[in-house]
Amino acid sequence: MFCAYYNYMTPKIMQNIYDTEYYDSLTRLPNLQQFRILSRQIINSQAMRSQGMAFVYFNLKNLRDLRKTQSLQNANMLIEITAQTIQTTFQGRIVARLSQEHFAVITTNDGLPDRLEEIYDDIHALQHDVTIDLKAGIYLLDPFDTDADMALDKARVACSSINDKADVHFTYYDSKLDTRSKLQSYVREQLRSAIEAGRISPYYQPLADASSGKTCCYEVHAQWQDPVYGSFSPEEYTSLLEEYHLIHELDLCLIRQVCRNYNTLRERGVSPLPVAVRVSKLDLILVDMVREIDTILEDLKVPRSYLHIRIAESAFSMDTDYLLGKAIGKLRGLGYEVWLDDFGSGRSSLYDLRDYPFDTVIIDRCFTAGIEEGARSCALLSAMIKMLKSLGMKTVVSGADTEEISGILKNIGCDMKQGSCFGRPVSLEELI
Repeated sequence: MFCAYYNYMTPKIMQNIYDTEYYDSLTRLPNLQQFRILSRQIINSQAMRSQGMAFVYFNLKNLRDLRKTQSLQNANMLIEITAQTIQTTFQGRIVARLSQEHFAVITTNDGLPDRLEEIYDDIHALQHDVTIDLKAGIYLLDPFDTDADMALDKARVACSSINDKADVHFTYYDSKLDTRSKLQSYVREQLRSAIEAGRISPYYQPLADASSGKTCCYEVHAQWQDPVYGSFSPEEYTSLLEEYHLIHELDLCLIRQVCRNYNTLRERGVSPLPVAVRVSKLDLILVDMVREIDTILEDLKVPRSYLHIRIAESAFSMDTDYLLGKAIGKLRGLGYEVWLDDFGSGRSSLYDLRDYPFDTVIIDRCFTAGIEEGARSCALLSAMIKMLKSLGMKTVVSGADTEEISGILKNIGCDMKQGSCFGRPVSLEELI
């Protein structure tokens, strides 16, 4: 009956399955948007709920490590093989690719553990230099469940609970995981009301000029104060909002806030220093982010030189390079500085440096770890800074957490440095 129901839905709902709005370009599977449409159809059918349906959430672990040590083509090949393996195993079921390393399936519980073990064995057999691990979380649909997003949240929470358990490949959601599931659902449901109520605000962390030690710019982070849970850290909600394609709402809220604060600072007689705000790659793919940003600055009469756009190194992949490159060109053409964030933390970025004219590169703090004791670390960082300067790019080095490290960074020629030596993130009032 499940297969029949799925086939019945397909002509009506999935007629545009090969439209980029509804499918994943690499695997040709339904994407998150299409999965949510289909899952709501399932959960709204009493007949389907009574069959003992299961939501399965997959996480292809260590994919970023594979990108570091092997080519992007090999990483994408692994994603395609994983997609094909899951789709073949769950033929006639709903299978989707939700994000870079996450998949989902809606199926019945009959023989489910055996099927998951088969998929795990097939993927495990592919690994060579990097240990690739496929984790799965399962949520069994209750006959009275009416929220498909909640069901997926619970499967995700179950999957996350075994991420660090090497000998466990899948697990079922149970009541012990309720607190975590409720938190994630709460974050997803409360984002818009939190934005409207002004509970999300920018915090400013100083970047210091490497020579003078004086603050020359601020890196901006979102601080979410909630009346129920208190303060949310970005780690608790960023990936979740990306997965539900809501991250652009948070990022635009933050940009709007820093632009309003720019005017507040001027009204109080403070000369505002530039700010660097991070945007998700999904911002640049799902909405016309360049137009949205420029409209905000125009409406609030803020100069473009005030706002620098940070894009994480991990944003670049074969799937997104063209769109990101186009957005970077637009931003720089309008007069915005574009910064490459977390350089060195993900796959090799040398191609990115060759192909995209970034104004500034933020070197990940992993390169400053142990720099006080290791001549090799110092030589590597120095060579990296010289290379970036030869390409016409400024450098920020993270991890200046001691006076000794700060002194070393000054001597090897970076432009800016960041770390606990120069201050923690503060609110607007503390900044003033």
